[in-house]
Amino acid sequence: MEREAAEKRYAAALRGEASQDDLRQLESDGYLIAGDRLILCPVCGHDRFDQQRRSMTNPVFTTTGSSADTRICQRCTNVMWFARG
Repeated sequence: MEREAAEKRYAAALRGEASQDDLRQLESDGYLIAGDRLILCPVCGHDRFDQQRRSMTNPVFTTTGSSADTRICQRCTNVMWFARG
């Protein structure tokens, strides 16, 4: 029964129709939610990521001392950066 509910939450998130409760549950299940949307890897389409926090003190970044969350695709290892405001 819970598996069926999880599948319905996931399908609704892919359609952009998931409730806030559904999105919170998906995020707690390890999916990446940003801007109220389920995020898939733009390279391979996988839906699971590992998370790491990184310092943005690299000279490429204009704001020193800030940090960002990185998400690393568990399938292809593509890295996505999410700045913290």
